Amino acid sequence: MNKKHNKFIAILISGLIFSGALFPVVSWAQGGEDEESPIEVVSDRMRSEAKNDKIIFSGNVVADWGELEIRCDVMEIYNSSKGEGGADQVIAIGNVKLKKGTRRAEGDKAIYLDKDQKVILRGSPYATAWEEDNIIEGKEMIFYLESDRFLVKDRVKMKFFPKKDSPGKSN
Repeated sequence: MNKKHNKFIAILISGLIFSGALFPVVSWAQGGEDEESPIEVVSDRMRSEAKNDKIIFSGNVVADWGELEIRCDVMEIYNSSKGEGGADQVIAIGNVKLKKGTRRAEGDKAIYLDKDQKVILRGSPYATAWEEDNIIEGKEMIFYLESDRFLVKDRVKMKFFPKKDSPGKSN
C-alpha cells in the first residue's frame, strides 16, 4: 500500500470516532498514525472486481493500523480509476466497530468519501460514539475532516461527565 492509502486510512479512522470540536480531546485528524506503519486487513474472504477498482473483504473483517482498529462484516474499497492509486471511497458494512485508545464508535455502516473529505457513520436505531464515559448517539453522524466539524442528524442524545478535580486541588 502506498503513502496516500496509509494517510487515507488515518483520516478515515480519525474522523469516524471524534472531532476535537465535540469533546475536549486532541483531534484525531491532526494526529494520525505514522504514514509508514503497515495496514493489516484480515477477513474470511477477499475478492477484487472491475480490474481491481473495487476490493471487497468479507466475513469477520479486522483492519489494524497501529492503535487503530476497524471491525465489520464487509469492507468495500473503491480505488481511483484515474491511475493515481489510493481510494476514492471506503465502506464498512454490518456491525461496524471502531476503536483507538479510549475512543470507540459503533454503527451499522461507515462511509468515507475522499473527494468531500467526510465520513458518514449510520446506525439503526442509532450510531454511538464514546470517549471514556462521554457518549453521543444519533441516526447519522457526519465528520467533515478538513474543517474539523461534526454534525449529528435526526434526534441526538449526548451525555457528558465533568472532569473530576484531583485530590487536594482547590477551585
